[in-house]
Amino acid sequence: MAGIGPRARPRQNARAHPPASSMNRILILYGFEHSGHHAAARALREAFLESDPGLSVDLLNLFVYSSRLLERVATGIFYRVVKKTPAVWDGIYRNPRSEPRFDRFRRVVRALALRGAADALREFRPDAVVCTQSFPCGMMHDHKERRGSGIPLYGVLTDFSVPPYWVYPSVNRYFVACGAARGELIRRGIEPGAVTVSGIPIRPGFAPAAPRRRAREAFGLDPAPPLILVTGGWSGWGDLERLASEIARLGAGCAVAVVTGRNRRLHEALRGSPEIARRGVAVLPAVERMDLLMAAADLIVGKAGGMTASEALAAGVPMVLVDSLPGQERANAEHLCRHGAAVLARGAGDAARTAVGLALDDGRRRRMAERARALAAPGAAAEIARGVLDEALASADRL
Repeated sequence: MAGIGPRARPRQNARAHPPASSMNRILILYGFEHSGHHAAARALREAFLESDPGLSVDLLNLFVYSSRLLERVATGIFYRVVKKTPAVWDGIYRNPRSEPRFDRFRRVVRALALRGAADALREFRPDAVVCTQSFPCGMMHDHKERRGSGIPLYGVLTDFSVPPYWVYPSVNRYFVACGAARGELIRRGIEPGAVTVSGIPIRPGFAPAAPRRRAREAFGLDPAPPLILVTGGWSGWGDLERLASEIARLGAGCAVAVVTGRNRRLHEALRGSPEIARRGVAVLPAVERMDLLMAAADLIVGKAGGMTASEALAAGVPMVLVDSLPGQERANAEHLCRHGAAVLARGAGDAARTAVGLALDDGRRRRMAERARALAAPGAAAEIARGVLDEALASADRL
């Protein structure tokens, strides 16, 4: 297949002084740029360096490192299936009978990228590999199995459930979002002692939040009314224009802001929309300081991405969930609603009515905020970093 090999190597590196621990270098692998997996990888790098400033920590998109063509093919297939036939993807995720067919596809992808995994290990020479996305984890698992490698491998799940394609026996330890995810891995054959409930890693220091007035001033938002934040993740997924305008139409006493992520076309369309302008909706591009924006918000409306949900929990902001992707995001939505931190809506109209009603009901919103904080794990990244480093020290002591 053309394009296979370590030609394109986007990576991020942070180096400092010789480390205090027996571990010198960490390689953190993710699968797609500007995704939740990428954000989790960045959060983990910060946490590792806070834990031990002497570490060298590299971030690597293993798809692109192996082949840009491979990344385009994998991304294209995923979005084509999710957008055009969402029931197929949901079936892959939930129906065990679909696993063998999907497993054949992922084995082909991992086989094409296997050389990239070996090349990455030779180039970076890490003492441990941490994966925030399933495909890089599978590539490293295959390398360990085929080459007899003893490289410590850690899997960090960024959703509240366990997709079938995240289970690899050669992973030394899994870090998961909740007890239910831990139980699922154990049922699938992973040793109980190899699964740690840590939460999903968000940027260290995400909480505590800034004062609301200062947070709103930072984005030019009205400090007085309840603020409903509409978001579609990094890709601007969903019918955000209709959702935002309908909320603004129904919520005369509310302010509305919509975040378009890295979708520039959507951002330009909303900025030029007469309806959005007439309703007084604030249109924001990708936001680096989501902690500050969530401190400004009373309620979030959007899909149930693992990272967005984890940040909302840490900020104590309830969610109205709509347009979640099939598979893991719908499983996330079920988890959040079951624990009272979110409510599920069906379509833009239902989401708008639910959001406005909730924004104007202080008592119910406060109760949901308390449940959100009870589910939160703002220190997850630090816990994962300590877990990896402590395991390295324990292994060194046994030598």
